[in-house]
Amino acid sequence: MDPRQMPGRYSKVLKRTTGLSRWGIILSIACLMATGPTIARVPKTVTHQVSGQQTQCQDLVNRIKQIEALSKATKMQDEQNQKTAQFLAQFYTAEYSAIMARISTWASLQYALFPILLAGFAILSKMDNVSVNFRLWIAIMVLLVGYLAYQGTMLNALQNILMIERYLRPLASRLVGTDQFWIHERVYRRTYPANIFYWKGWPPLLCLSGIAVVMWYTRTRKDLGGKYYALAAVALALWVGVLFLTVKGNQLEGQIKEACNKSQVADPSQNSSDGERPTPYEAHGRQGVDGP
Repeated sequence: MDPRQMPGRYSKVLKRTTGLSRWGIILSIACLMATGPTIARVPKTVTHQVSGQQTQCQDLVNRIKQIEALSKATKMQDEQNQKTAQFLAQFYTAEYSAIMARISTWASLQYALFPILLAGFAILSKMDNVSVNFRLWIAIMVLLVGYLAYQGTMLNALQNILMIERYLRPLASRLVGTDQFWIHERVYRRTYPANIFYWKGWPPLLCLSGIAVVMWYTRTRKDLGGKYYALAAVALALWVGVLFLTVKGNQLEGQIKEACNKSQVADPSQNSSDGERPTPYEAHGRQGVDGP
């Protein structure tokens, strides 16, 4: 080979090498430009994933805290409801005792009428300086006023009984889940035998009969003057009051009977052991209502 041609070949090889190096640098720069954002995006993605996991953990912690707070609030509410139920039970029991004490007081006052009548008639029988006719009319007035008081005390006692059966018992039964308590009135009205001496029509009948007998006796004595007509008018007005109270008493008796018949008293013989007795919840479920 001619030595003069060698430098030319070297220059061509050098030019080719230089061109390839230049294109390699260009390609390297292009690759870096293409992969650079991707490489830069990798830490951001990892950061987002870590942040997302932290957020999920925080959400889970917050949910657990909310559940614990809700459970605590529910528990506090249950305890508050239990305390309220205990207080209500005490109030209902105290109210029942107070009403029963009133009923006993009214019954004592009611039956105090008969000794008062006997004492009044005894005093009138000793008043010899007063005419017989006038004493008889005064005796009728005492009888009528006494029966007015008698029927009035009866109405007060019946109203208290109706308050227990119609208002207090339903409130208490909603609390305990059954109405099988305070059974005296319901059992008494079912088991007590009929007695003619407790007939509600006796007061007006006796009072009207007394007025008619005294008026007839005064007329037979031919002493039926103006003052006796006035006494007869007053006596009839008092008798109307006795009759009105008697009718009201019969109406209250009917309302009490209706309230007592709304639920039957459990027969103890049907449950031979304590294990067979229904719980308040079971008894409440059989009734199918929240209250009577």
